[in-house]
Amino acid sequence: MLPHGLYNIMKTKFEVPTNLDASDWKCIEPYAAELKEREIRALEQLEAWLFDRSKLIATIIECGSNLFNASNRNTADLEAKSNYEAFTENIEPKWRELEQALDKMLVDSPFAAELSDERYLALLRSAKSNTKIYREENLPLFVEDRKMQSEYFKTLGNMTVGFDGEELPIPQLMKQLLETDRSLRERAWHAMRERRLQDAQDIESLYNKMVPLRHNLARNADLSNYVEFAFREKKRFDYTPADCQQLHESVEKYVVPLAREFTQKKKELLEIDSVRPWDQAVDELNREPLKPFESIDELLDKAYHIFRDIDEELGSLFLELRDGDCLDLDSRKNKALIGYQNMRPVIGKPFIFMNAVGRDHNLRTLIHEAGHAFHSMLCREDPIIEYTHAPTEFCEVASMSMELLVYPHLNAFYNEADANRSRRTHLKGCVNALTLICWNDAFQHWVYSNPSASAAERENAWVDQFNRFNTSIDFSGYEEYLRKSWFYTNHPFTTPMYMIEYAIAQLGAFQLWLISLDDTEKAISGYKRALRLGGSRPLPELFAAAGIEFDFSPGIVKKLVDRIKSELDKMEG
Repeated sequence: MLPHGLYNIMKTKFEVPTNLDASDWKCIEPYAAELKEREIRALEQLEAWLFDRSKLIATIIECGSNLFNASNRNTADLEAKSNYEAFTENIEPKWRELEQALDKMLVDSPFAAELSDERYLALLRSAKSNTKIYREENLPLFVEDRKMQSEYFKTLGNMTVGFDGEELPIPQLMKQLLETDRSLRERAWHAMRERRLQDAQDIESLYNKMVPLRHNLARNADLSNYVEFAFREKKRFDYTPADCQQLHESVEKYVVPLAREFTQKKKELLEIDSVRPWDQAVDELNREPLKPFESIDELLDKAYHIFRDIDEELGSLFLELRDGDCLDLDSRKNKALIGYQNMRPVIGKPFIFMNAVGRDHNLRTLIHEAGHAFHSMLCREDPIIEYTHAPTEFCEVASMSMELLVYPHLNAFYNEADANRSRRTHLKGCVNALTLICWNDAFQHWVYSNPSASAAERENAWVDQFNRFNTSIDFSGYEEYLRKSWFYTNHPFTTPMYMIEYAIAQLGAFQLWLISLDDTEKAISGYKRALRLGGSRPLPELFAAAGIEFDFSPGIVKKLVDRIKSELDKMEG
């Protein structure tokens, strides 16, 4: 028996084989039928049924995760691509139907009212929401949307650029943007821009199909637009579109001015007329890029020491990730240009995927995804599958907080001067990211509130939001590329209306980090306490468990910006 995962929890007579082929619905069907046909005559039987339901859903999730991972590891592997597409086309619609039937059984059960709010509130309100927006006619639309997402990933994964006699994947070329030779950075940026524009028409064509399809999902569910649909589908019970718009305004008012100060300072230090797109990533003192590691093994060895020094349990969890097929970290041709962590709930082990080329941001990516992995592992023993994954707004607190909590331990990779440089660069990046997130989120609100808009009108809306949140980056002469630059942000294509979660989480992560400056033990204790809850409580309670506030009002945004400015002043340049 495997050491972790749902199969070791809450033993009942209902057992799903760990080797069940969940890519074939005929293998799933007998277990699905038993769950749908079971008579539930007491509260205890309803709870046992919930545990059994989780076992089957975990099997399907794990199969989908494994196929998704395989398709990303080699985008030129046609068999892997076909297998994942077959899963999305043949299994996911039936899975959605099954989940709907099981959610309806739960909601309609006379014993549901006897389930304690303390344990089952989050599950019940999710099930009720699912049953309200479910429509059978949407199933083929979900399939089509996933197929187009796969096509988008393939388009980006196949991008290579001829540069200085080499054919390089985009991530390997992007490291040139860190180099001190400005002419080299400019040439690299132009090479990427020209290569990306070659596929612009195909990418635009994809999105022209995605927007009306997603609008139809909403209309079929009797909702006015996809914004409403996405809020319900993503279980955003604790905030509204109006709250997002308030956050956009707060970031515009308090964060953008600070980010523009960063740009002005860089302009002065680099002694340039304006900060161009190819100047964004370079060090403000024009120092050589930080190179924290030479090999993946070195990255993993030193990262382990960091996590162990922060907390012994986190160190042990990271060692677990090195056992088995849990990590794919290097950059290579035909590898999808994305980074993520997904959980395999049957075996209880996460999988981390990224493209490392030896730079500081690669270290940050690993730390970020490790935060997600710790979250998955700390709550993996909950027998309710839905509770082994928190709302995204808190999942990102787990990852973003870890990026900040490692600050005192970066000497595992750097001397003190470089460690401080890494901290300043990262903290400024977090501030800048808030402007980018709100730019993207405001754009998507506009897109799905105007589903009949033309491609040109969408581009105009993108530029309007750029002007609103721009941190003084000079795109003059490259306005046409700016209009299409959102094509290379994955989220509008692959996870629509998903990005504001990062801003909400960043505000929570800032709070936890500031606690750690005064009391590290308190911060780590709150961090782990909240992560263990998984998705078993509403968002405000998850934040409270970590010792932070679920609040993104103007007041807290201003308070955090003021404190960040103060902490940056303490760090040497």
